[in-house]
Amino acid sequence: MNAALLSLFWLTQILANILFKHGGNVPDRWIWCFLGASCIGLGSNWLVMRLYENLSPVAVLCLTGGGTFLLLQVSMAVMTKSWPAPLQWAGILAVTLGMVVASMGQLKPE
Repeated sequence: MNAALLSLFWLTQILANILFKHGGNVPDRWIWCFLGASCIGLGSNWLVMRLYENLSPVAVLCLTGGGTFLLLQVSMAVMTKSWPAPLQWAGILAVTLGMVVASMGQLKPE
């Protein structure tokens, strides 16, 4: 259940950010992209609240924040064909390792 909630959260974050990016590039659609992305983002808050029911706050923050960062870096790189430099890939790897290490702690809420 947690994996499904987390995956859906990440998907909503990617979709919202794609809409924000598209709205920034197409001025005529700015308001519609903004409203759509904001609604998607608002819905993702419900997913985070459900994750807090089942996981510790540290795990939720680590997995939602870190995972969103990583997936947005990759999705935006693919969308814009603007690949991270080697040092930036090192940063992405460091975030990934940080997520793994932080997730090794207590995962259940107290």
